[in-house]
Amino acid sequence: MSDTKINWYSIGLNGKVEEHEPVDLEEAVKIIDQYLSKAGRKFKTDKEALAASMFGFSKSKSDFVEISIFGSRQFSCKFEYSASGKPFSRLFQHETELSSKDEIIKKVTEFFNNSSEELAIKYKGVKKQTRSPLRIPPGASIGKRIFTIVVVSAVGIGGLWVILNAIITGKVLIFHGDDPVSEQINPVGFWVRIAVFLGGIIWLLRGCVLESLTVQKMLRESKKEK
Repeated sequence: MSDTKINWYSIGLNGKVEEHEPVDLEEAVKIIDQYLSKAGRKFKTDKEALAASMFGFSKSKSDFVEISIFGSRQFSCKFEYSASGKPFSRLFQHETELSSKDEIIKKVTEFFNNSSEELAIKYKGVKKQTRSPLRIPPGASIGKRIFTIVVVSAVGIGGLWVILNAIITGKVLIFHGDDPVSEQINPVGFWVRIAVFLGGIIWLLRGCVLESLTVQKMLRESKKEK
């Protein structure tokens, strides 16, 4: 275990950051255990839930690693660093999803044992993980994710049908008041609208495919837990 001591912080019931005395890596692991023991509990208010699920370790206000706990096997780790004292230094951020206590400890250990400048260089080439291509909150249940995929897929398929119908008839739906009517427009405007609508629908359907892969991963992890 590292003998290095680093400040740690928590979130108070008032929603503000509370700074604490420096801890070494062994003490940091105990803090991680304390927060993990609260995972899955129900809280009366959002502020209570936030206070029980978010904490971090910091070397300065612009140099820290922050852990968020969304469930028994759903966590995120955000690393933020800015080289103080260096002209034109940029704020570096890297966030990734984790699924086990060991992964959390590994990230925190890296923060204790390495300079943040080294970590920034290491993470610079790593693509930031998007929590959800459909903007679903990280802590959402599998059921909610599946429901969202079904709804968005239905919207996308319906949109494809509208586009196909427009291409066949040469007309697009335009709303006059509350009632949609088919109207023929000039060829340039027609194909511009088709391209815009098609791009949006492809983006939605792509999100559904990527979110389906996330659901499959969550289902596999759920089976392992059982």
